[in-house]
Amino acid sequence: MTGPHQETDWSGGFGSGDEPRWAEPGLHDFPVAQPAPPPPPPEPVRRLPRAIAVTGSVGGAGGTVTAILLAALITEQFQRKVLLLDATPAGGDLQGRVFGATRAPGQPWETWAQNGGHPEVMSQFLRGRQSGLAIPPSDRLIGAADTARLVATTIESLTPHGWIVVLDTGSGALGSPALAAAVAAEAAVVLTIPQRADGANRTRLFLSGLAQQYDRRVVADAVIAVTDQDGAQPHVYQTLEGGLGSKVSDIVRIPMDPQLATGLAVAPTTITAVTRSAYTALIKALTGTQAAARRPAA
Repeated sequence: MTGPHQETDWSGGFGSGDEPRWAEPGLHDFPVAQPAPPPPPPEPVRRLPRAIAVTGSVGGAGGTVTAILLAALITEQFQRKVLLLDATPAGGDLQGRVFGATRAPGQPWETWAQNGGHPEVMSQFLRGRQSGLAIPPSDRLIGAADTARLVATTIESLTPHGWIVVLDTGSGALGSPALAAAVAAEAAVVLTIPQRADGANRTRLFLSGLAQQYDRRVVADAVIAVTDQDGAQPHVYQTLEGGLGSKVSDIVRIPMDPQLATGLAVAPTTITAVTRSAYTALIKALTGTQAAARRPAA
């Protein structure tokens, strides 16, 4: 047929060479869709131990500061409820070293535990928040046997309700009832070691005593924090890393920080970025412990 009403012959179909001009280019000229790349694997859920017992090999090893910053950074980074306890035998200076935290205005934590250890009472210390750091006062008159029982009650009462308990058990705490109760409750142990000449020897002695008093598995699951007091060369850290790296869960170096050296109140906002990174690495080391693996993900 000719004229203005001439019909186009479609019998050839696409790809035959006689398709209409407007159909060019052919389908083979369009880019072929590539399959989407597989999604990245999900990050593993980081579990934290339900309790963390911080103990120093000697006085001045940074145990109290380590307990404070661990508790504060866990609250901040994991949005968890954290109870920070002064469980030192003679009473330490933990209350005076914490800046900007929520202190429990009422009864000591030992009295709370003796009265049944009700989680809803402890939650009042957070003033309605779903996460935060609570630091109750401590009763200096509690005996050793009672301290062990009350530490166990505190851990067993709070941790099923999402709390993490961080304990400052003091220095040279092998015989500490609080450390014994925390170990029995499957807490992770953080041992702080000063970066000074006798640091490596003290570490070996302490770990040997820890293995004899409890179990070698406690030593294998311990995390060592080497605290730099004066900015010296990291000889203790290097010695321990080379000699004990395979015998403990992890070893982390905490650099010298002028703010921590003042003895004043500390918080994550008052330390240097390098120190903050070191304590974040310490928290990461704790997530790799067996004590953390035994706790369900939250």
